[in-house]
Amino acid sequence: MTTALKALIRKELIQTLRDKKLRVVLFALPVVQLIIFGTAISTDVKKTKVTLCDEDRSKASREIHSILTAGEYFEITDINEDCRKSENLLYVNKAKILLVIPAGFEKKLQMGENSPLQAVLDGSDGSSASTSLGYMLRMFMEHQWKTWQKTPDIRLYSITPPPLPKPELQTRVYFNPEMESRFFLLPGIMTMILTIIVTLLTAMGITREKESGTFDQLIVSPIRGWELILGKTLPYLLIGLVDLLLVTLVSRYVFQLKMSGSFAAFIILNTVYIICMLGLGLFISTVSSSQGQAMMTVFGFLFPFIILSDFFFPVDNMPIFVRRLTMLNPMKYALVAQREIFLKGNGLAFLWDSVLILCLFSVIFLGYGAYRFRAGTE
Repeated sequence: MTTALKALIRKELIQTLRDKKLRVVLFALPVVQLIIFGTAISTDVKKTKVTLCDEDRSKASREIHSILTAGEYFEITDINEDCRKSENLLYVNKAKILLVIPAGFEKKLQMGENSPLQAVLDGSDGSSASTSLGYMLRMFMEHQWKTWQKTPDIRLYSITPPPLPKPELQTRVYFNPEMESRFFLLPGIMTMILTIIVTLLTAMGITREKESGTFDQLIVSPIRGWELILGKTLPYLLIGLVDLLLVTLVSRYVFQLKMSGSFAAFIILNTVYIICMLGLGLFISTVSSSQGQAMMTVFGFLFPFIILSDFFFPVDNMPIFVRRLTMLNPMKYALVAQREIFLKGNGLAFLWDSVLILCLFSVIFLGYGAYRFRAGTE
Protein backbone atom coordinates (compact mmCIF):
# COMPACT_ATOMS: atom_id res chain seq x y z
CA MET A 1 0.00 0.00 0.00
CA THR A 2 1.50 3.31 -1.07
CA THR A 3 1.95 6.28 1.22
CA ALA A 4 -0.47 8.34 -0.84
CA LEU A 5 -3.14 5.64 -0.60
CA LYS A 6 -2.66 5.35 3.17
CA ALA A 7 -2.99 9.12 3.54
CA LEU A 8 -6.15 9.16 1.42
CA ILE A 9 -7.77 6.33 3.44
CA ARG A 10 -6.84 8.06 6.72
CA LYS A 11 -8.23 11.36 5.50
CA GLU A 12 -11.53 9.75 4.40
CA LEU A 13 -11.98 7.92 7.71
CA ILE A 14 -11.26 11.05 9.74
CA GLN A 15 -13.61 13.14 7.60
CA THR A 16 -16.40 10.55 7.93
CA LEU A 17 -16.03 9.75 11.63
CA ARG A 18 -15.42 13.22 13.03
CA ASP A 19 -19.14 13.96 12.79
CA LYS A 20 -20.64 12.74 16.07
CA LYS A 21 -24.18 12.42 14.62
CA LEU A 22 -22.93 10.32 11.74
CA ARG A 23 -21.04 8.02 14.13
CA VAL A 24 -24.29 7.31 15.93
CA VAL A 25 -26.03 6.51 12.63
CA LEU A 26 -23.19 4.28 11.43
CA PHE A 27 -22.50 2.25 14.57
CA ALA A 28 -25.21 2.61 17.23
CA LEU A 29 -28.23 2.40 14.93
CA PRO A 30 -27.35 -1.01 13.37
CA VAL A 31 -27.01 -2.54 16.85
CA VAL A 32 -30.37 -1.16 17.98
CA GLN A 33 -32.03 -2.33 14.76
CA LEU A 34 -30.59 -5.83 15.09
CA ILE A 35 -31.89 -6.14 18.65
CA ILE A 36 -35.37 -4.93 17.70
CA PHE A 37 -35.64 -6.93 14.49
CA GLY A 38 -34.18 -10.09 16.02
CA THR A 39 -36.81 -9.94 18.75
CA ALA A 40 -39.77 -8.86 16.63
CA ILE A 41 -39.39 -10.83 13.40
CA SER A 42 -41.05 -14.23 13.32
CA THR A 43 -42.78 -16.14 10.53
CA ASP A 44 -44.83 -18.19 13.01
CA VAL A 45 -48.54 -17.45 13.23
CA LYS A 46 -49.55 -17.48 16.88
CA LYS A 47 -52.26 -15.99 19.07
CA THR A 48 -54.67 -15.71 16.15
CA LYS A 49 -57.77 -13.92 17.42
CA VAL A 50 -60.89 -16.08 17.20
CA THR A 51 -64.48 -15.11 17.94
CA LEU A 52 -66.89 -17.96 18.75
CA CYS A 53 -70.54 -17.91 17.78
CA ASP A 54 -71.81 -20.73 20.03
CA GLU A 55 -75.40 -21.56 19.11
CA ASP A 56 -75.23 -24.98 20.78
CA ARG A 57 -74.06 -24.17 24.32
CA SER A 58 -73.16 -27.78 25.04
CA LYS A 59 -70.29 -29.81 26.48
CA ALA A 60 -69.01 -30.33 22.95
CA SER A 61 -68.86 -26.59 22.26
CA ARG A 62 -67.06 -26.03 25.55
CA GLU A 63 -64.59 -28.72 24.54
CA ILE A 64 -63.92 -26.87 21.29
CA HIS A 65 -63.25 -23.76 23.31
CA SER A 66 -60.75 -25.62 25.50
CA ILE A 67 -59.02 -27.14 22.43
CA LEU A 68 -58.42 -23.72 20.87
CA THR A 69 -57.14 -22.13 24.08
CA ALA A 70 -54.95 -25.05 25.12
CA GLY A 71 -52.07 -24.11 22.80
CA GLU A 72 -50.39 -20.89 21.76
CA TYR A 73 -51.93 -20.66 18.30
CA PHE A 74 -55.36 -19.17 19.09
CA GLU A 75 -56.83 -16.58 21.41
CA ILE A 76 -60.59 -16.42 22.02
CA THR A 77 -61.60 -12.76 22.04
CA ASP A 78 -65.39 -13.10 22.21
CA ILE A 79 -68.10 -15.74 22.74
CA ASN A 80 -71.80 -15.11 22.08
CA GLU A 81 -74.86 -16.56 20.37
CA ASP A 82 -75.35 -13.74 17.87
CA CYS A 83 -73.29 -14.50 14.76
CA ARG A 84 -73.95 -11.02 13.38
CA LYS A 85 -72.07 -9.44 16.30
CA SER A 86 -69.24 -11.92 15.91
CA GLU A 87 -69.05 -11.19 12.19
CA ASN A 88 -68.68 -7.46 12.83
CA LEU A 89 -65.47 -8.16 14.77
CA LEU A 90 -63.83 -9.26 11.51
CA TYR A 91 -64.46 -5.80 10.02
CA VAL A 92 -62.84 -3.92 12.91
CA ASN A 93 -59.74 -6.17 13.20
CA LYS A 94 -60.75 -7.58 16.59
CA ALA A 95 -60.83 -11.13 15.21
CA LYS A 96 -59.25 -13.00 12.32
CA ILE A 97 -61.48 -16.09 12.42
CA LEU A 98 -65.18 -16.48 13.17
CA LEU A 99 -65.97 -20.05 14.26
CA VAL A 100 -69.67 -20.95 14.25
CA ILE A 101 -70.87 -23.89 16.36
CA PRO A 102 -74.38 -24.59 15.03
CA ALA A 103 -77.35 -25.49 17.22
CA GLY A 104 -77.73 -29.24 17.71
CA PHE A 105 -74.02 -29.80 17.11
CA GLU A 106 -73.47 -32.22 19.99
CA LYS A 107 -76.77 -34.06 19.49
CA LYS A 108 -76.03 -34.82 15.83
CA LEU A 109 -72.60 -36.15 16.69
CA GLN A 110 -74.07 -38.43 19.34
CA MET A 111 -76.38 -39.83 16.68
CA GLY A 112 -73.43 -40.42 14.35
CA GLU A 113 -74.48 -37.66 11.95
CA ASN A 114 -72.24 -35.02 10.40
CA SER A 115 -72.44 -31.62 12.02
CA PRO A 116 -69.85 -29.37 10.42
CA LEU A 117 -68.43 -26.32 12.10
CA GLN A 118 -68.28 -23.15 10.04
CA ALA A 119 -65.10 -21.06 9.93
CA VAL A 120 -65.18 -17.57 8.39
CA LEU A 121 -61.67 -16.29 7.70
CA ASP A 122 -60.34 -12.78 7.32
CA GLY A 123 -58.67 -13.32 3.96
CA SER A 124 -57.00 -9.90 3.80
CA ASP A 125 -53.83 -11.70 4.91
CA GLY A 126 -54.18 -14.91 2.93
CA SER A 127 -50.93 -16.49 4.15
CA SER A 128 -51.74 -16.11 7.85
CA ALA A 129 -55.35 -17.21 7.29
CA SER A 130 -54.26 -20.42 5.53
CA THR A 131 -51.69 -21.21 8.22
CA SER A 132 -54.18 -20.62 11.05
CA LEU A 133 -56.80 -22.78 9.34
CA GLY A 134 -54.25 -25.58 9.01
CA TYR A 135 -53.46 -25.35 12.73
CA MET A 136 -57.15 -25.53 13.59
CA LEU A 137 -57.83 -28.54 11.37
CA ARG A 138 -54.85 -30.40 12.80
CA MET A 139 -55.92 -29.69 16.39
CA PHE A 140 -59.44 -30.97 15.70
CA MET A 141 -58.18 -34.09 13.96
CA GLU A 142 -55.67 -35.00 16.65
CA HIS A 143 -57.97 -34.40 19.60
CA GLN A 144 -59.58 -37.40 21.32
CA TRP A 145 -63.24 -36.43 21.35
CA LYS A 146 -65.18 -37.83 24.33
CA THR A 147 -67.81 -35.37 25.45
CA TRP A 148 -70.65 -36.86 23.39
CA GLN A 149 -69.63 -40.50 23.88
CA LYS A 150 -72.65 -42.28 25.40
CA THR A 151 -70.88 -45.57 26.15
CA PRO A 152 -67.26 -46.33 26.94
CA ASP A 153 -65.06 -47.62 24.13
CA ILE A 154 -65.16 -51.34 25.01
CA ARG A 155 -65.00 -54.54 23.02
CA LEU A 156 -68.16 -56.66 22.86
CA TYR A 157 -67.78 -60.18 21.51
CA SER A 158 -64.45 -59.16 19.97
CA ILE A 159 -66.13 -56.40 17.97
CA THR A 160 -64.72 -52.90 18.27
CA PRO A 161 -67.35 -50.17 18.13
CA PRO A 162 -66.90 -47.81 15.20
CA PRO A 163 -65.10 -44.57 16.07
CA LEU A 164 -67.19 -41.60 16.94
CA PRO A 165 -67.48 -39.02 14.15
CA LYS A 166 -65.23 -35.99 14.33
CA PRO A 167 -66.52 -32.55 13.47
CA GLU A 168 -65.86 -31.26 9.99
CA LEU A 169 -64.86 -27.70 9.20
CA GLN A 170 -66.52 -25.72 6.43
CA THR A 171 -64.65 -22.55 5.51
CA ARG A 172 -65.57 -19.26 3.96
CA VAL A 173 -63.19 -16.39 3.21
CA TYR A 174 -64.10 -12.71 3.53
CA PHE A 175 -62.42 -9.63 1.95
CA ASN A 176 -60.06 -11.64 -0.29
CA PRO A 177 -61.87 -14.84 -1.36
CA GLU A 178 -59.03 -16.04 -3.61
CA MET A 179 -56.51 -15.22 -0.83
CA GLU A 180 -54.26 -13.51 -3.38
CA SER A 181 -51.13 -12.28 -1.62
CA ARG A 182 -50.80 -9.26 -3.93
CA PHE A 183 -54.07 -7.80 -2.66
CA PHE A 184 -52.66 -7.94 0.86
CA LEU A 185 -49.25 -6.53 -0.10
CA LEU A 186 -50.21 -3.75 -2.52
CA PRO A 187 -51.81 -1.37 0.04
CA GLY A 188 -48.70 -1.78 2.18
CA ILE A 189 -46.43 -1.13 -0.79
CA MET A 190 -48.36 2.07 -1.56
CA THR A 191 -47.86 3.27 2.01
CA MET A 192 -44.17 2.36 1.93
CA ILE A 193 -43.65 4.26 -1.35
CA LEU A 194 -45.24 7.39 0.12
CA THR A 195 -43.09 7.07 3.24
CA ILE A 196 -39.82 6.79 1.33
CA ILE A 197 -40.49 9.43 -1.32
CA VAL A 198 -41.97 12.16 0.88
CA THR A 199 -39.50 11.77 3.76
CA LEU A 200 -36.47 11.59 1.49
CA LEU A 201 -37.52 14.52 -0.69
CA THR A 202 -38.17 16.78 2.29
CA ALA A 203 -35.02 15.87 4.23
CA MET A 204 -32.66 16.01 1.26
CA GLY A 205 -34.28 19.06 -0.32
CA ILE A 206 -33.46 21.23 2.69
CA THR A 207 -29.99 19.77 3.32
CA ARG A 208 -29.20 20.34 -0.38
CA GLU A 209 -29.82 24.04 0.21
CA LYS A 210 -27.40 23.91 3.15
CA GLU A 211 -24.67 22.23 1.14
CA SER A 212 -24.98 24.60 -1.83
CA GLY A 213 -25.01 27.69 0.38
CA THR A 214 -28.36 28.96 -0.89
CA PHE A 215 -29.99 28.25 2.48
CA ASP A 216 -28.19 31.22 4.03
CA GLN A 217 -29.46 33.42 1.21
CA LEU A 218 -33.03 32.31 1.93
CA ILE A 219 -32.59 33.16 5.61
CA VAL A 220 -31.52 36.75 4.93
CA SER A 221 -34.23 37.23 2.29
CA PRO A 222 -37.49 39.06 3.21
CA ILE A 223 -39.34 35.72 3.33
CA ARG A 224 -40.98 35.03 6.72
CA GLY A 225 -40.16 31.90 8.68
CA TRP A 226 -43.53 30.22 8.19
CA GLU A 227 -43.45 31.06 4.48
CA LEU A 228 -40.04 29.43 4.17
CA ILE A 229 -41.25 26.27 5.92
CA LEU A 230 -44.39 26.03 3.77
CA GLY A 231 -42.43 26.81 0.63
CA LYS A 232 -40.05 23.92 1.36
CA THR A 233 -42.76 21.38 2.27
CA LEU A 234 -45.93 22.08 0.25
CA PRO A 235 -44.34 21.11 -3.10
CA TYR A 236 -43.55 17.68 -1.65
CA LEU A 237 -47.13 17.36 -0.41
CA LEU A 238 -48.35 17.88 -3.99
CA ILE A 239 -45.77 15.42 -5.33
CA GLY A 240 -46.86 12.86 -2.73
CA LEU A 241 -50.52 13.22 -3.73
CA VAL A 242 -49.68 12.84 -7.42
CA ASP A 243 -47.63 9.71 -6.67
CA LEU A 244 -50.51 8.39 -4.58
CA LEU A 245 -52.95 8.72 -7.48
CA LEU A 246 -50.44 7.16 -9.90
CA VAL A 247 -49.80 4.05 -7.79
CA THR A 248 -53.53 3.73 -7.11
CA LEU A 249 -54.29 3.71 -10.84
CA VAL A 250 -51.52 1.19 -11.52
CA SER A 251 -52.78 -1.04 -8.71
CA ARG A 252 -56.30 -0.91 -10.11
CA TYR A 253 -55.64 -1.45 -13.81
CA VAL A 254 -52.47 -3.56 -13.73
CA PHE A 255 -53.01 -5.67 -10.59
CA GLN A 256 -56.85 -5.49 -10.39
CA LEU A 257 -56.85 -4.17 -6.82
CA LYS A 258 -60.29 -2.65 -6.31
CA MET A 259 -61.03 -0.04 -3.68
CA SER A 260 -63.98 -1.37 -1.70
CA GLY A 261 -64.17 1.57 0.70
CA SER A 262 -64.66 5.30 0.53
CA PHE A 263 -62.43 7.29 -1.83
CA ALA A 264 -62.87 10.35 0.41
CA ALA A 265 -61.59 8.36 3.40
CA PHE A 266 -58.67 7.18 1.27
CA ILE A 267 -57.68 10.76 0.32
CA ILE A 268 -58.09 12.10 3.87
CA LEU A 269 -56.06 9.27 5.41
CA ASN A 270 -53.19 9.57 2.96
CA THR A 271 -53.11 13.38 3.01
CA VAL A 272 -52.72 13.32 6.78
CA TYR A 273 -50.05 10.64 6.49
CA ILE A 274 -48.11 12.58 3.86
CA ILE A 275 -48.17 15.65 6.13
CA CYS A 276 -46.88 13.43 8.94
CA MET A 277 -43.95 12.25 6.79
CA LEU A 278 -43.28 15.86 5.73
CA GLY A 279 -42.87 16.69 9.41
CA LEU A 280 -40.50 13.76 9.90
CA GLY A 281 -38.44 14.82 6.87
CA LEU A 282 -38.33 18.40 8.17
CA PHE A 283 -37.07 17.19 11.54
CA ILE A 284 -34.40 14.98 9.93
CA SER A 285 -33.20 17.92 7.82
CA THR A 286 -32.61 19.96 10.99
CA VAL A 287 -30.34 17.29 12.53
CA SER A 288 -28.43 16.59 9.29
CA SER A 289 -25.66 18.72 7.86
CA SER A 290 -25.34 16.97 4.49
CA GLN A 291 -27.45 15.02 2.00
CA GLY A 292 -25.56 11.80 2.75
CA GLN A 293 -26.21 12.17 6.46
CA ALA A 294 -29.86 12.95 5.79
CA MET A 295 -30.23 9.85 3.61
CA MET A 296 -28.64 7.61 6.26
CA THR A 297 -30.90 9.06 8.95
CA VAL A 298 -34.02 8.62 6.81
CA PHE A 299 -33.25 4.96 6.22
CA GLY A 300 -32.45 4.59 9.90
CA PHE A 301 -36.09 5.52 10.56
CA LEU A 302 -37.57 3.68 7.58
CA PHE A 303 -36.35 0.15 8.33
CA PRO A 304 -37.94 0.03 11.81
CA PHE A 305 -41.07 1.68 10.41
CA ILE A 306 -41.45 -1.01 7.74
CA ILE A 307 -40.57 -4.02 9.91
CA LEU A 308 -42.84 -2.90 12.77
CA SER A 309 -45.78 -1.85 10.57
CA ASP A 310 -47.53 -5.22 10.02
CA PHE A 311 -46.28 -5.18 6.42
CA PHE A 312 -44.18 -8.36 6.34
CA PHE A 313 -44.62 -9.76 9.85
CA PRO A 314 -47.85 -9.73 11.93
CA VAL A 315 -47.57 -7.36 14.88
CA ASP A 316 -49.81 -9.65 16.98
CA ASN A 317 -47.08 -12.32 16.92
CA MET A 318 -44.43 -10.01 18.35
CA PRO A 319 -43.46 -9.86 22.05
CA ILE A 320 -45.54 -7.56 24.20
CA PHE A 321 -42.88 -4.85 24.59
CA VAL A 322 -42.34 -4.76 20.80
CA ARG A 323 -46.12 -4.48 20.25
CA ARG A 324 -46.11 -1.47 22.54
CA LEU A 325 -43.20 -0.04 20.59
CA THR A 326 -45.22 -0.30 17.36
CA MET A 327 -47.70 2.16 18.86
CA LEU A 328 -45.05 4.83 18.15
CA ASN A 329 -44.94 3.89 14.47
CA PRO A 330 -47.18 6.11 12.29
CA MET A 331 -46.70 3.81 9.30
CA LYS A 332 -48.50 0.99 11.10
CA TYR A 333 -51.69 3.03 11.50
CA ALA A 334 -51.63 4.22 7.88
CA LEU A 335 -50.89 0.77 6.47
CA VAL A 336 -53.58 -1.07 8.44
CA ALA A 337 -56.15 1.61 7.60
CA GLN A 338 -55.12 1.43 3.93
CA ARG A 339 -55.85 -2.30 3.85
CA GLU A 340 -59.21 -1.78 5.52
CA ILE A 341 -60.22 0.75 2.87
CA PHE A 342 -59.18 -1.45 -0.06
CA LEU A 343 -60.11 -4.91 1.21
CA LYS A 344 -62.78 -4.47 3.89
CA GLY A 345 -64.61 -1.47 2.47
CA ASN A 346 -64.35 0.55 5.68
CA GLY A 347 -64.84 4.31 5.76
CA LEU A 348 -64.08 7.09 8.22
CA ALA A 349 -66.64 5.71 10.67
CA PHE A 350 -64.26 2.78 11.26
CA LEU A 351 -60.97 4.60 10.64
CA TRP A 352 -61.40 7.85 12.56
CA ASP A 353 -59.13 6.66 15.40
CA SER A 354 -56.26 5.94 12.99
CA VAL A 355 -56.74 9.33 11.31
CA LEU A 356 -56.69 11.11 14.70
CA ILE A 357 -53.51 9.31 15.76
CA LEU A 358 -51.84 10.29 12.48
CA CYS A 359 -52.97 13.89 13.04
CA LEU A 360 -51.28 13.77 16.46
CA PHE A 361 -48.06 12.46 14.90
CA SER A 362 -48.27 15.21 12.27
CA VAL A 363 -48.58 17.92 14.91
CA ILE A 364 -45.63 16.51 16.88
CA PHE A 365 -43.33 16.00 13.88
CA LEU A 366 -44.22 19.27 12.14
CA GLY A 367 -44.23 21.28 15.36
CA TYR A 368 -40.85 20.05 16.59
CA GLY A 369 -39.36 20.10 13.11
CA ALA A 370 -40.53 23.69 12.54
CA TYR A 371 -39.20 24.71 15.98
CA ARG A 372 -35.75 23.30 15.22
CA PHE A 373 -35.90 24.73 11.69
CA ARG A 374 -36.64 28.24 12.94
CA ALA A 375 -34.06 27.90 15.72
CA GLY A 376 -31.46 26.99 13.11
CA THR A 377 -32.27 30.06 11.03
CA GLU A 378 -31.98 32.54 13.87
